Amino acid sequence: MSDNIFLRRLYIENDSARVLFISFDLIGLFRDFANGLAARLAPREILASNLIVAATHMHYGPDTTGLWGPSLGESGYNEKYGEFLLNFTGHELESLGKGAGEAIREALLRLASED
Repeated sequence: MSDNIFLRRLYIENDSARVLFISFDLIGLFRDFANGLAARLAPREILASNLIVAATHMHYGPDTTGLWGPSLGESGYNEKYGEFLLNFTGHELESLGKGAGEAIREALLRLASED
């Protein structure tokens, strides 16, 4: 692997809700991973329904879906890496909603639609 793997996040909150969009430079992630993240974020009052987890679907990172095992029918998923990823991500997200200094800025969001 020659390129860095990134985790990108966008955290939005208002008086009634907190929403987190998080994207990983990985081939994909399963619902179990998202559920594990949601459990870690529950103390931050981010509902599981307000957690959007995505993957960029690049092919040069670790096998997070088990597709490329050593032989046909054998998973390439690495449990230790999966645990590391969940713990690392949880640690990186600890500051959400805690006044993370300059990382959280007030913004105005305007939406429009046309029928």
